[in-house]
Amino acid sequence: MEIKVKNTLNKNLKKDYHLTVPHALIKTKIDNRIIDIQKDYSVKGFRKGQVPASIIEQKHGAAIKFEELDKMISGEIKKIINDDNLKIAIEPKADLKEIKDNADIECTISFELMPEVPNVNLDKIKVTKIDVEISDTDTNAALAKF
Repeated sequence: MEIKVKNTLNKNLKKDYHLTVPHALIKTKIDNRIIDIQKDYSVKGFRKGQVPASIIEQKHGAAIKFEELDKMISGEIKKIINDDNLKIAIEPKADLKEIKDNADIECTISFELMPEVPNVNLDKIKVTKIDVEISDTDTNAALAKF
């Protein structure tokens, strides 16, 4: 019950990964989050901490689902960056496919990478310094133009 990661594009400066988040994992994360919320949750008609999980899920289920998905996808992005030693140029783009109840969620993550800069031996590079002298007449002529 893990998130499946598959590399779908591997060009010079671009990489795409396809993530599949199993429904069972999502459900487990949501249930655990509801249990955490339930301890301090209060609704009229119930004592604090005694509100049934079904009521919390009914009221806040969608928000909790998106929070947990965000945490899981962000964690996978960090893991991909660390595991593949990617040097990203801009923030990765996550494209969620259709989100359905009781189904796996699919997502495409796109990375724009920094180009590799080759090592250059600076001892072999010669720089010529040019000294320029500016006379008072050149300065006065330039000021006169303004």
